Amino acid sequence: KQIDDRDDCAKLANEYVVRARKAIQGYFGPDSAQYAQVGGTRASDRKSGGRRAKVPALPQAA
Repeated sequence: KQIDDRDDCAKLANEYVVRARKAIQGYFGPDSAQYAQVGGTRASDRKSGGRRAKVPALPQAA
């Protein structure tokens, strides 16, 4: 019973934190210092998606 109550409280607190972070992101922008202060990752700090290592071509058998 106590564990369930604790888990419910933690889930509720997490929902509030996520809502607050989304509100700050919407108001100040995803690349703002304020968004980073509340625990968000700034858009400029994220890596871009297309960084794959080039696979060297195998030599052709003669």
